[in-house]
Amino acid sequence: MRADRASLAYRVIPFLDLDATSRYVLTHRDSGRLPIASSIYETHLAQKSDSQKTRSGSLYGIASLYSWADEHGVDLDARLLSGEGLAPSQISAFSAWLRARLGEDGKARLTPESRTTHNQALHFCRQICVHFITQYATSNSAVAERVMQIELLANAQAREWTRARIKTRKKRVAPDLTDEELAKIEKFLLPENRSKQVGHDIAWRDYLLWRLTIEFGLRLGEVLSLRLQDCPTLGRNYISVVRIEERDDGVIDPRGAHAPRPKTLSRDLRFLWKETRFPHLIAQYTTRFRRASVKEHGRQIYRWVLPHPFLIVATNGKPLSISTANDVASAIKAATGINFHWHLARHAFFNRMYLRAKTNQELQDLVYWGGWESEKSLEIYSRRARADRAKGVMRSENENWSWTALQ
Repeated sequence: MRADRASLAYRVIPFLDLDATSRYVLTHRDSGRLPIASSIYETHLAQKSDSQKTRSGSLYGIASLYSWADEHGVDLDARLLSGEGLAPSQISAFSAWLRARLGEDGKARLTPESRTTHNQALHFCRQICVHFITQYATSNSAVAERVMQIELLANAQAREWTRARIKTRKKRVAPDLTDEELAKIEKFLLPENRSKQVGHDIAWRDYLLWRLTIEFGLRLGEVLSLRLQDCPTLGRNYISVVRIEERDDGVIDPRGAHAPRPKTLSRDLRFLWKETRFPHLIAQYTTRFRRASVKEHGRQIYRWVLPHPFLIVATNGKPLSISTANDVASAIKAATGINFHWHLARHAFFNRMYLRAKTNQELQDLVYWGGWESEKSLEIYSRRARADRAKGVMRSENENWSWTALQ
């Protein structure tokens, strides 16, 4: 579906608002028309502080719905803004249209990836329809009865969208890295093993990026959003993950519309490992390698005072971009043969943390550590633990938690 977005009648365009916040707008590819309901809904998501990825994903799902509606003569704006939602027959028709676009026909069935894409699109469409029913549906009944009627309408709409989903046989299990794979990545990224090839600045930066994800289980967006004031020091043995909406310092991220955005809740995370590399690793990086390499009068010089507070920087001194960080992941994959991406390190962290959690309180602590709102987010790690136990795969559950592979 991602590759087929260009053939949709509607496209999603990123932009920066007056507060330099990343926003999105849905427009008709040919006429430039802006659907009213989609713009209202995107504003709702932005005010809700949903992540950049969630908002863009929602708009892409809705782009499919608007494209289908135009093809079939359905005034989607009218149905959403009236609080009607879609009729069951329309939801079924949209689902069939989407499945056909993804490659389903009388002979061919959808791949697991295409089924996931279909269900994700329906999920986003269900959310926008339910939102407009709860906000725009009207009734002549008394207040209490009206609230109940609207809730019934919203629940009925949600059920129809859920019914149109394609059933998948297998529930998602968190992927993982073996201890041997962790050791290979660690060995590859150690600055003493890599500085000659890429230079000290890049080697130390990439190693810091790796250790922040694997020691704290952070998302890539959270790591790239870290500022100097969030970092542990000799007198402060924790790291702070702060959502952009909770900062009130007027700092504008120079990465603009492509700025990373912490998806999870704000939290303070202490050191877990006996042999942690922090805070010394950050001190090494910030005092020796967090700098801008520039040419001035034909000479290569370094500038140590940078015009922004972000911790991890490119060689030009600007905050590291998501695309450059993903290039590092590609380098890890090429050098080690491991199908690595940054979120895999987060999974490796939480797979092992889940095994250590023995009580309900420890599970609640784990929910806090991940920045989640409920234990539901732990289900993929629970399924992983059960699957590994069934296969006889064991991991260390030592109280003094550290991974020999990363010492």
